[in-house]
Amino acid sequence: MPTTPATDDRKVIPNLPPLDWKKEIPKYRISRDTKPAPKERFRFEPPFSSGSESDVWQYGQRVHKAGEIIETTEWPNPGTMTALNYSAREVMGYFTTHQKSRLGRAPWRDSRVFLDDGLSNPLPKIRAPQPARVDLEPARVWPDM
Repeated sequence: MPTTPATDDRKVIPNLPPLDWKKEIPKYRISRDTKPAPKERFRFEPPFSSGSESDVWQYGQRVHKAGEIIETTEWPNPGTMTALNYSAREVMGYFTTHQKSRLGRAPWRDSRVFLDDGLSNPLPKIRAPQPARVDLEPARVWPDM
């Protein structure tokens, strides 16, 4: 889903996660004018590990004016965006505290927030294969044996 304009409900973001918060589209307020990345292809790449201009949003499609409210399923720009709902706060917190080169293309998958960098979940348990049991009795080949 692309970035769309939204309205601010002026609700306080709760400290405890609301029911089905992962299905809520993150909503942000733009604090100052935000420009899109200089090259169109940057929008289709994983997040850059660093950036020199805080007013450039890698996933921006157009210039967003200060005070504008948007909903987006893309990674946010911490320099110019303020979270307005619980899912946006979680996405922003995850984005600012994890290694960006390990993050996926977007925090939205299967119509829900998906926060994973490949390192944050528990590792799979690796078990040694168990050999098949060997029967040491001789095989009965003849009926009279």
